[in-house]
Amino acid sequence: MGAQGKGKPGGFREQVLQHLAAAAPDGCQVSIGGGPLRPVEEVREALQVVKGQALREKAAGQPQRDLEEATGVAPQQAEREAVAGGIAADRLRSIVDRIERLEQERKDLGGDIKDVFSEAKSAGFDVKVLRRLIRERKISPAELEQQDDLLALYRRALAGTETQETES
Repeated sequence: MGAQGKGKPGGFREQVLQHLAAAAPDGCQVSIGGGPLRPVEEVREALQVVKGQALREKAAGQPQRDLEEATGVAPQQAEREAVAGGIAADRLRSIVDRIERLEQERKDLGGDIKDVFSEAKSAGFDVKVLRRLIRERKISPAELEQQDDLLALYRRALAGTETQETES
């Protein structure tokens, strides 16, 4: 993510990001270096990774020490992992929370889309045709032309079999 600020742990950019991530309420989104918006929880996790990497790099140049001591891993983490069957419970909880939040957002968006289709229907538009139009706009023009040609071929084939059935 590049939050270290020219490779120096504790650099100005990292300090600003830490302050931003700590001050921002859960659920809001932030942009880093003009990049895409990301949930603040994701930024907090990334900062923890960057800090851990910096501590490990710093520890690598020093005499051998206990890895937990060198990386700043809390002694309680081993207890939490042992209780959770070797799974990083905090990380798992964070992932599950993010997935649940995104699923709720998807559900809310689905309701909004349904409302727009209802509005279109009340304005006199054919909803089935609108759905097809939206689906077709997602397809490249070449692929759409190929599908239209194939559809025309199938229609001609069916029309030929229907003519034979009515003549019999």
